[in-house]
Amino acid sequence: MIDLNGYGPQGKLADEPLVLGDAVEKFRAAMNAEGYGAQEIEADGVLRRFDLPDDKAGAKSGWYVFHADGIPAGCFGNWKEGSSIPWCSKQRYEMTAAECAEHDLRMERAKVEREAKQAEAWAEAANKYWDIYQQLPQAPADHQYLVKKKVPPMEGVRVSQNGRLAVPLRDAENTFQGVQWIDGDGKKRFGSDVKTKGNFYLIPGDMSTVFVCEGYATGASIAMATGQAVVVAFNAGNLSAATASAKVACPGSKLVIAADDDRWTKNT
Repeated sequence: MIDLNGYGPQGKLADEPLVLGDAVEKFRAAMNAEGYGAQEIEADGVLRRFDLPDDKAGAKSGWYVFHADGIPAGCFGNWKEGSSIPWCSKQRYEMTAAECAEHDLRMERAKVEREAKQAEAWAEAANKYWDIYQQLPQAPADHQYLVKKKVPPMEGVRVSQNGRLAVPLRDAENTFQGVQWIDGDGKKRFGSDVKTKGNFYLIPGDMSTVFVCEGYATGASIAMATGQAVVVAFNAGNLSAATASAKVACPGSKLVIAADDDRWTKNT
């Protein structure tokens, strides 16, 4: 943590310790406002990961990096989604040309470090879950969730020893990226460090028209009703990215987005 009694990182005397402290609090507030939770901030320029409010304990989907030297600034984001939100204690117009150049260089270095670590984590997760997935048997038709939703286990949907469905995620090149687990009661979560943005599950079918939808049960229902191939994006936030990937994976196909209509769904 920052020493607000006069000294900052690397033993440098802080000219305005209270200003630095205010910057840290504003950075924390920005993270909290975006739904990342009010985190304890280490202002040493090191990339750190943490659990998001809706993470399973230890998933550490959130990340941040904060620099206290020079102009206090940082960025934060969601590891799974590949998002990055920058923050700076000064507006661009308040900086000198030299300060802008230094800030841009620091942010670029942070971006390169984050992307390298993120790619490494995604690759490790893909390998880990591939080893698990390929050992699993095909899901049975009488699985609790499938019975409840009145859909069959589509190609590639498997089941774990503890009864969770394993729906595979693949990228536009059909490379395995991980799994989404679905419990019998419908609770869903992705494997730790699995990249979701732009990845999807493809239900085989007629490729002339490919539907893009949110969840597995919706996708299976569409496939049964139409006989067309279906891209399952897993959530509304991934619809756009999954559609872009589907354009690459399904060249020549007409894409139709079948988004959920939740106008009459009660929030519980």
